[in-house]
Amino acid sequence: MGDAMGVDFVVIVDNLAEKTQKEVHEFFGGYGKDSEFSEWEIFTFKGKTYAKWNFPKRYFSPAEDPVEWERLRKYLVEVRRFFGNGNVYLTNDLLWSWSELSDENPWSDLPLRLDEIYLEEPDYQQYPHLKDV
Repeated sequence: MGDAMGVDFVVIVDNLAEKTQKEVHEFFGGYGKDSEFSEWEIFTFKGKTYAKWNFPKRYFSPAEDPVEWERLRKYLVEVRRFFGNGNVYLTNDLLWSWSELSDENPWSDLPLRLDEIYLEEPDYQQYPHLKDV
């Protein structure tokens, strides 16, 4: 997560393809010495399997930085495809706390589901430089 002064996105994806943590780490890699920290973490919540992005981008307003939003959207399209084309849940860590996600807590739930329109490939005519990113 980000430092105390920053706000990060919280991104969780349905793991419909039932990827293992090893497969995920091999595909996305990680950080730290010998990439000891996986980029994505597999977890189970209320009987379903999900993946959480451990090193998300700092929060930004898509309206204020449309190019960065399109870059993020392209990444989420690829991530979603890898995990079996399920739902993507998106918020920021100011509004949602990972620590509150618990099967025992009846109020615990995933962040808001991102609408399908935001999970389409970017407009490459408007953002041609993203085609090769």
